[in-house]
Amino acid sequence: PISQQIPLGEEEWHRVRTLQTRNNDPIINQIYADVELMLRSVQIRVELARADLIDDGKVTISENGLVLEADYGRDTGTMHVTAGTLWSNTGSSTPLTNLLTWMETYYTKNGTLPGLLVMPRVRLGNLALNAEMRGYAAANGTTPSRINEATISAIFAAEGLPPIRIYDGQFRVNGVATRCFTDTKCFFLPSGGEPLGTTFYGPTAEAIKLAELGYIKASETPGVGAVVTSSDDPVQTFTKAAAVALPAMPNPDLVMRLT
Repeated sequence: PISQQIPLGEEEWHRVRTLQTRNNDPIINQIYADVELMLRSVQIRVELARADLIDDGKVTISENGLVLEADYGRDTGTMHVTAGTLWSNTGSSTPLTNLLTWMETYYTKNGTLPGLLVMPRVRLGNLALNAEMRGYAAANGTTPSRINEATISAIFAAEGLPPIRIYDGQFRVNGVATRCFTDTKCFFLPSGGEPLGTTFYGPTAEAIKLAELGYIKASETPGVGAVVTSSDDPVQTFTKAAAVALPAMPNPDLVMRLT
């Protein structure tokens, strides 16, 4: 269960404006703004759970009194690998050799090649300055001091490595900027045709109530929903978004974590 609630800001001012102008647009506009904010908050929490699952094959939750772990059973001994020399050491590390070796391990485990290499932008910067990569791009006796993204992609394609996708998801959690993945991690992901997993949504109590009142269909109860509630004593208006969700990965070994 995931939910986020916020009181209507400056509600008294909005109500006075409504009385003065006979126009309740300010209240409506503020409620819509709060709805969008709350929906995004719930979606961000789901995104963080997805990232957690991709990272280690588990969804681990310990917050607000809820303790839960869904372990899908990744073979961490094979599918979690670490470079002998970190790529930040651009003079001595061998990222191309690392990736080719790891790709063979992935193929041995799954019988299929990875379809995508997800990495943070800072690691792409390491590749641009890396001695092994620059040596590959040398021509006419000249080794470039830096290579661009197009050259990196061309080297990868020539060696049969999957294309790169940059992902730097970062969100504020309790006021603190939080990355979905630490910038030391890259991931081999499967091609689009491989059934990696999905995120399942169940019905929330709020959605069931809306369905009982006839506002939505029963088939619409799963998902992220928002409601506006109010009370007269004290006078308060709240906007709440809620969901019941869990990312699932029936084929966890189709993700290989590269540190």
